[in-house]
Amino acid sequence: MHAMGSHARIFYSSKMLFRLFFLLEIIAVAKVHSQLPSTQGFISIDCGGSTNYTDTTTFIPYVTDDPFTDDGVNSQVASYYNSIFSPQLTTLRSFPNATRSCYALKPVIKFSKYLLRGTFRYGNYDGQNRANTVNPLQFDLYFDANFWRTVSITDPISYSWYEVLAVAMTDSVSVCLVNTGSGTPFISVLEFRPLPDVMYPAVNKTQFLITNIRRNVGPPPLIIPALFVSAVTEITTAEHSGLCSGTRYPDDPYDRLWEPWMDSDAFTVITTAESIQSSTNDYFQPPSIVMRNAATPSDNSSTIMEFSWDHSSFGLSGDSVHVNFFFTEFTPNTTRTLNIYLNDAIWYSNYTPPYLRAGNIYNTGPNVPNEEYHWAINSSGLSNLPPILNAEEVFTAMQFNPLVTNTDDADAINAIKELYRVKRSWIGDPCVPQQYPWDGVNCSYGTNPARIISINLSSSALSGSISSSFAMFAAIEFLDLSYNNLTGPIPDALGALPSLQILYELLIIKSYD
Repeated sequence: MHAMGSHARIFYSSKMLFRLFFLLEIIAVAKVHSQLPSTQGFISIDCGGSTNYTDTTTFIPYVTDDPFTDDGVNSQVASYYNSIFSPQLTTLRSFPNATRSCYALKPVIKFSKYLLRGTFRYGNYDGQNRANTVNPLQFDLYFDANFWRTVSITDPISYSWYEVLAVAMTDSVSVCLVNTGSGTPFISVLEFRPLPDVMYPAVNKTQFLITNIRRNVGPPPLIIPALFVSAVTEITTAEHSGLCSGTRYPDDPYDRLWEPWMDSDAFTVITTAESIQSSTNDYFQPPSIVMRNAATPSDNSSTIMEFSWDHSSFGLSGDSVHVNFFFTEFTPNTTRTLNIYLNDAIWYSNYTPPYLRAGNIYNTGPNVPNEEYHWAINSSGLSNLPPILNAEEVFTAMQFNPLVTNTDDADAINAIKELYRVKRSWIGDPCVPQQYPWDGVNCSYGTNPARIISINLSSSALSGSISSSFAMFAAIEFLDLSYNNLTGPIPDALGALPSLQILYELLIIKSYD
């Protein structure tokens, strides 16, 4: 018998090694997830996708869009556009059969702030080579009753994202795509992100912000295959486009997209490895990784930074522009003092960036409307240090559409939708936007709220008894339930609506002239 000493060898089979490595990988992944910011309240929809999954780059869980819409056709981008993109950008849902097609995002917390983002990648999914600069594929985007912007797709491979910051006016948020005659609407990704109430004070119950620019100033655009990044976009309002690496969740716990931007001819990059602090009471809370980069003039003797953008590049009719600039000081025991000019007029004077903390300057009201916004940041004369800039955001403020449908009417028609399982993209407000009411529904707009005055559900495969909810429409003038499989008596309550006449033969209920 031999005793096992300190030099004994332990042999592992290949199966044992595989199990060991697999266990270590599970532990490592679990550790990463435990350290990630919370995604509570996130709604992340892979439009047109067939399965739920967790993105391997961002660790954000994505779900299919079936629970959120009852319209549209699932498709995949052309195979030759498929291999280098993250999963969300290889599928989409198109809406060829309706003028207005909607998603209902819920649950959300009423009167809470949120970020809403839609992403669109054509990818020649229909084989029609439809998107080009001469004849772009265009359709309109709404959230709730509010016009968001016109989606314009000019390139089959790149993608564009559109974002809005708003307050939820109910316990759900609808997103609608409207066919305006310039191509079939579609969507690739739809993302909802809750925001703390303290953030973005310009967002309130009467006003929302549409994102035009969000720049991580300093790092140059990194043109790399999208296989290695999750945030890939065609930037339509900045000076570059293509496939770019951006910053998002988990580096930004609110999953804002920070696009890299740098004018390498005029500016040079300065960086720090230190963490940049941002208070939870801060209005904007830019992520530390963004604030660790800054741009400064390439010429050490220069005391000015200049850059500009055109209002027309935003693609919006509104001219109420809000700007946030972000600064932090990397050098200890120094005082850097800046003046900021807009179109040669002083915009802010004698600003000193805080040391290793996120500082910001923002306008509490909209800037004076201009076709071009030319900015200059220079040393104020109180310091010999050159100007710097870490990041910027630019928004257009828009007013909420105050028009809504009468609550009783909205509750009644939603009850009818649920009872009969109506498949007509009946999502969102039934009467608003005014030019796009629900299919088969007409409304009167002489007062606010709007009233439903006509419902046509002819040949809609309705079955069962006639719901008493039809008697809840106090202003209704016309109701067509013909050519369905409805049985039983007509509710007496319908007879109490004085403007209606019931024609039993075809089960058409119509008002007197």
